[in-house]
Amino acid sequence: MTTKLPPGPRMMTTKLPPGPRMMTTKLPPGPRMMTTKLPPGPRMATTRLPPGLRMVTTKLPPGRMTVAMPVPPGPRMMTTKLPP
Repeated sequence: MTTKLPPGPRMMTTKLPPGPRMMTTKLPPGPRMMTTKLPPGPRMATTRLPPGLRMVTTKLPPGRMTVAMPVPPGPRMMTTKLPP
């Protein structure tokens, strides 16, 4: 069902459940998270990983990140070059 709206800016209202909201206004003084423009290509997700986490890299499209996934203890299967 579509209703005719007059020309002009629209306001999107979403029903939020009662509880804390996310505040994106005042930040305390200190270091901020810097987002830098990266060229498309493989990214490195994290540098230092706790024991039990391995870097898992699969064939990803440009722009995707490698994700650190928990690996259960036990024998690992090492796959290097796979045919397409």
